[in-house]
Amino acid sequence: MTQISVSSPTPFSSLYFISLSSTSLSNPTTKPRLSLLRLTVRARAMASHIVGYPRMGPKRELKFALESFWDGKIGADELQRIASGLRASIWKEMADAGIEYIPSNTFSYYDQVLDTTAMIGAVPPRYGWNGGEIGFDVYFSMARGNATAPAMEMTK
Repeated sequence: MTQISVSSPTPFSSLYFISLSSTSLSNPTTKPRLSLLRLTVRARAMASHIVGYPRMGPKRELKFALESFWDGKIGADELQRIASGLRASIWKEMADAGIEYIPSNTFSYYDQVLDTTAMIGAVPPRYGWNGGEIGFDVYFSMARGNATAPAMEMTK
């Protein structure tokens, strides 16, 4: 005959399986044996993750900065400074909210499809790009067009 007892000293920490084996019918001279199997289970706190976050900012700071840049009221350095501060504040806000895995590479000045196009260098010849870094002039010309070339069709 076998009896099984299960106990746990603290929730989720350990499980003890105790079995007591008595004499078997085939060999009546065997002595009862006690065996112990300990299984340890560790509980983990849930981790949090977010896929993305609105990039415009809580007060649409990026939108207003882009419009000012396009109107010539601020330069590229100021646009980059605003965007950098916005990214840092968004990451801090997520961390303060307890998000453990903060996403990266979710920011875009205009559009993720345009970013991918620029990243792989698939700039149509009509924008006059001759290799190297793609600056804001070429980037936003592809997005919005310019006096000599229409905007790209960015179908998602």
